[in-house]
Amino acid sequence: ARVRTFARALDTMIDAAAEEANRADGARICVIHAQAAADADRVAEALRAKITTTPRAFERFVAGPVIGTHAGQGAVGIFVIAGP
Repeated sequence: ARVRTFARALDTMIDAAAEEANRADGARICVIHAQAAADADRVAEALRAKITTTPRAFERFVAGPVIGTHAGQGAVGIFVIAGP
């Protein structure tokens, strides 16, 4: 099935990130946004609810000018960094 709306895209990202985080206990999880704090908060909350392992860190960042320029205002991303 195709993801055609922003809300569905966020849900797909959350599911994929949670799956990855649940495979790597102690992962570092980062939610990043470009002038989309409310969306980033919703993503972080939904992601926390789906993660069954204990992350090493769970952080939220504002995108810098390079990412903001390329992704555009309103962009939201998730990083899952496994390892010690």
